[in-house]
Amino acid sequence: MSVASSYTDFHVDFGGTSVWLHVIKGEKVFFIIPPTPENLRKHERHLKNEDDKGFFGKSVDVCARVVLRVGDTFILPSVDLHLEERGQLEND
Repeated sequence: MSVASSYTDFHVDFGGTSVWLHVIKGEKVFFIIPPTPENLRKHERHLKNEDDKGFFGKSVDVCARVVLRVGDTFILPSVDLHLEERGQLEND
């Protein structure tokens, strides 16, 4: 379950876990960045720079946008940098 109109900034899920989800209600948007050594270095610098408030996805070569809607199932591989946006409530 996710809260409507919320998001998480770019991150890698803890413990190197892969994630799967299924949208029951509403939608979820992911921005996904390949975990290349260069992208991981850029992300670390981005996290350490408190003055950098820009969208991290603009600082890399590839940042894919994936929109999930009702009925979609999605598997996110471990160590992929990703940002999650939540539209409406996904579950009641």
